[in-house]
Amino acid sequence: MNVAPDMRRKIESAKRWIEDHFRENPTQEQIAASLDSNPLYLSRMFNHVYGKTPKELVAELRYGEATKRMKAGVPPVEAWKGLGWSSAGAFYADYRKRFGNTAEIPARMPAVRTKVDVTPAMVGKVEAALRWIKANYAKCPSLKDVSNAVDAPSFYLHRKFKLVTGTTIKRHIDELRCAEAGRMLDNGKAPREVASRLSFCSVQHMNDVLKKRKNAPMAKR
Repeated sequence: MNVAPDMRRKIESAKRWIEDHFRENPTQEQIAASLDSNPLYLSRMFNHVYGKTPKELVAELRYGEATKRMKAGVPPVEAWKGLGWSSAGAFYADYRKRFGNTAEIPARMPAVRTKVDVTPAMVGKVEAALRWIKANYAKCPSLKDVSNAVDAPSFYLHRKFKLVTGTTIKRHIDELRCAEAGRMLDNGKAPREVASRLSFCSVQHMNDVLKKRKNAPMAKR
């Protein structure tokens, strides 16, 4: 099938538009409307030129961006945001349908690589825990504190949190405390004040924890 020059230019414009807007998960109609074109005809010609439909390209770019984020260390529970999914649960379900148990699944997403069912309820508990921890990490809360706050059994929350985020609750809290300690020390706060605000037992204890993190500033006593 020969493609007229004007139509080829329109198809190339559609590809560029998709590359700029794929994070919004546009529909076939929205893509065609951006070029004042018939959706079905544009999809057929696009597929003829590129070997995939506009929606297939949108999906390829969205999953590719999510995978890229996870390989860069972004937790799966955060990697879906801004890519057109309504929730982490919807993202997990779509991701599993697309990739199954293939080697394309990033190691950072153990929930997808295994046969464990990641339910919306599970993801909701983990997201609630992440929000609560963000607001309370300076107090160095325990697993029991977090589980009580989100009304979930400690053992259940511990397992599901690691399954969804790739890290444990304790490690996540320590990472937040250390990051804030580094920021405060860099801004000239007194070590004792930093240690007290972030619930470290002492400056030495804070330094011992910071030593375990690469490039973390040390407090001078």
